Amino acid sequence: MHRTKYFVGQIDERNGEREYSSTVKFIMSGKTAPDVILDAIAKTWYAEGHDETFTDDGYYFNGGEVCVSAGIHEEVESEIYSRLPSFITELTGARHGE
Repeated sequence: MHRTKYFVGQIDERNGEREYSSTVKFIMSGKTAPDVILDAIAKTWYAEGHDETFTDDGYYFNGGEVCVSAGIHEEVESEIYSRLPSFITELTGARHGE
């Protein structure tokens, strides 16, 4: 059995000339690498089932309007994770292949 790991990460977005990041938190307990999970989150950031296309600069082009990519991530202790503000989006690894 694998130990539970807690992560905070960023999803980077580019919409025309504007760039911004959203902070997410997720919990993992399997073998999947956190960058794989964060990449899966980026692929489905706006909606699952869209025809995401990988572009040369590493972004996913969603619906012809916005480019999304996995940003940075860092493992944190469970005590810190539990104290993170509830307004940070929590995403489960199970939804993204964990």
